[in-house]
Amino acid sequence: MTPSEAAATVRPRVAIFLRGINVGAYHRVTMSTLVEALRGADIDVSRTILQSGNLVADTDASPPDVTTRVRATLLSRLGFDVPCVTFDRETFLVATDAHPLAQPGRDDRLLTVALSDPVVDDATFVRSGLEHLGPELVQRGASVVYQWCPTGVSKAVDVVRTIDRVTGGVSTLRNWRTLQLVRGAMVA
Repeated sequence: MTPSEAAATVRPRVAIFLRGINVGAYHRVTMSTLVEALRGADIDVSRTILQSGNLVADTDASPPDVTTRVRATLLSRLGFDVPCVTFDRETFLVATDAHPLAQPGRDDRLLTVALSDPVVDDATFVRSGLEHLGPELVQRGASVVYQWCPTGVSKAVDVVRTIDRVTGGVSTLRNWRTLQLVRGAMVA
């Protein structure tokens, strides 16, 4: 196979973020179970990151189609709904290029990113009231909402619940360190 033929067979890569699995005692799922289940939906998981439902996959499906397939497949296989957010490679890499609230010496475990479907636009951000927290704590990016939680994530404003209430969609929160691990898998 020539290099150009090999390049032509490469499938687009997506990042999939599952919400609500392996948190506490509920909805415990091994990553191998997820990989096997999604293989049957033509989603080739190339990497799992941690045990919290961060997946990198290769698929010809669009991100909305991936989300639909993942939810349907996992509901069928696991018996419970697993909301998720899917980003194409380019959108994810732009969103994780830099965290606008990062500063030298700031603990990156306290930097979070809300990933949402639908994406939070300017009007939605204003309706959510998140802009009133101030640009030093929350900023909207092109496809995500960035947050700094100086007193800890558990004491911060629940950005995910706020976004979900306004959009009626699905959001999930990841810390910056985790997203950098996903980013590494996306470019590998």
